[in-house]
Amino acid sequence: MAAKSIGCQATVAVHSVPIASVTKQKCNFPLRTRISSRRIIATTDSGETNTGIKRRIHSSALSALTGSIAVVENGVLPVEKSPSAVKDNEYVGYGRLLADKTFRERFIIRFSEVSTRGKISMETLSSLLQEAASNHVLEMDYNFSPGKNMGGNITVTTRMHIEVDRYPEWRDLIEIDTWFQPEGKNSVRRDWVVKDVRTGDYIAFATSTWVLMNTQTRRLTKIIPEIWEEIEPHMMGSPLKWALSEERRKASSTKIAKLDEAASFKTECVVASEKDCDMNLHVNNVKYLGWMIETVPEEIRRSHEIGKLTIEYRQEANQGEAVNTAANMENTESSDVICFTHLTLKSSDGKEVNRGRTVWRTSQ
Repeated sequence: MAAKSIGCQATVAVHSVPIASVTKQKCNFPLRTRISSRRIIATTDSGETNTGIKRRIHSSALSALTGSIAVVENGVLPVEKSPSAVKDNEYVGYGRLLADKTFRERFIIRFSEVSTRGKISMETLSSLLQEAASNHVLEMDYNFSPGKNMGGNITVTTRMHIEVDRYPEWRDLIEIDTWFQPEGKNSVRRDWVVKDVRTGDYIAFATSTWVLMNTQTRRLTKIIPEIWEEIEPHMMGSPLKWALSEERRKASSTKIAKLDEAASFKTECVVASEKDCDMNLHVNNVKYLGWMIETVPEEIRRSHEIGKLTIEYRQEANQGEAVNTAANMENTESSDVICFTHLTLKSSDGKEVNRGRTVWRTSQ
């Protein structure tokens, strides 16, 4: 049945206290909505039609945001945030470079990012780390920004290690700091720390190694002096700063053995689709983590969560290519900890794409 055009009046309230009123306006559907626990409730009643919309917001109700009366014309509300509001949220959605060349960005955990447990997964956390790193590069505004290549080269990851003490939950506000420093002659090390803004606790730590790959040969290439000169102003200087403590770094440096054909758990012919690939035209780093994790038996994934993950990248996979994933459970001294060794191979020729290791604990 077609909706009738009615005149309506909307009232907006915060914690059931009316703070805004919309003059009567013609609309083609009844409006009734309720949003969030800091709720804005809008209801409608029939009434006379009118042209144009004006909303007058009472200054005392919104003084924390505006400090004055604001008027909305044609649906646009100019809100000037108070200094305290800007200070609290200045890094949300954009990020900012700090004086020591650390890049800081805040993220609000969305409903679509959490699982049935109400927490984000290792794959989602890795995606947020990647987002912060990519935005860091954009903020620096140099030629190795995501999707660009300089002299036919792009940056690729060769190793990633992540440790999670506690996973963020829905609507948590987290703060990610990331920075990079030279590591040898032909690579850089990028680190991250993740903080729960509400509690001030650091809840996750990560480190990675990045190198250059030639887009034509698809082989790793040296970082020539001209490139070092370009990126050096953006790198954190001495002394070296690590996200992981010395104890964590030592424990994470364990060599990952390559699995043989007798792996206990296997998944065959996983085809890389367009949505699995990034702007560098190969499978995104985070996607490999998802494929690796999904090889672990479902009953373990339901009862446990990943505390530590290491992945070493050997070569890329591209859209349309199929891969086989395998995993073996390791022998551990503690019954509360379960470890898996992982391997990803190309289905076509059996060449190694990556290998990894995950350490699982009982879900918190």
